[in-house]
Amino acid sequence: MLNRNQDIANSFGQRVEYYDRHAQLQKAIALNLTNLLPEMATPRILEIGCGTGFLTENILKKYPNGQFDITDLSDEMLRFCSNKYSADNTNFFTLDGDNLKDLDKYDLIVSSMAIQWLAEPLNALRTFSKIAPVYYATIGHKNFPEWRDSLTQNKVEDGILTPPKWPNILEEENRFETFDSAQHFLKSLKDIGAAKPRESYKSQSNIKKAMNHFDQNHKGQTTWHIVYGHEPLSR
Repeated sequence: MLNRNQDIANSFGQRVEYYDRHAQLQKAIALNLTNLLPEMATPRILEIGCGTGFLTENILKKYPNGQFDITDLSDEMLRFCSNKYSADNTNFFTLDGDNLKDLDKYDLIVSSMAIQWLAEPLNALRTFSKIAPVYYATIGHKNFPEWRDSLTQNKVEDGILTPPKWPNILEEENRFETFDSAQHFLKSLKDIGAAKPRESYKSQSNIKKAMNHFDQNHKGQTTWHIVYGHEPLSR
């Protein structure tokens, strides 16, 4: 596993129980993605990045006669998910989405709020699509505009993960959260394990100026830009 991927796995794994209780926005996104999935009678499905099982729960209900390989980078997340949803038609194992090897054939690959963390997400999507059609939900390039504005206005380097231009987008949406302060916003990301900055980012000494700007000008509002995509089979 790549060093960065291992760091991300550790970050989420350390917050597994908190994530399951408090990542309600991610839970809603998983449900919306499920509603976009095609109807299939007895599919074999691979899930990339199951987390604590928000999407897992939905696909098990949507496809009661399916067979499921449920995977995640984090052993802790995978263990938590398998304890909740293990059944005769489920198989759980650790998988690095950047390094797929020796996978069986599938009818569908699904992933919710996970592929943005891969080192090469577009390459990963192309690899996935050679195995089966892919449906995914992830962050868009307009994510957290309020916080980005506060950073820009105070000439603070932006450490937010910058996603690529995602292919074959089916839907886009903005989802909103409001926090008491910038401190609470940043803590919320840390609490669910999602505070890992982009590569090469170095902590900024003048970050407090940006936090004050955020509190004064954006009043705690944050906007998540979410995209839902479908990468067709490309054999």
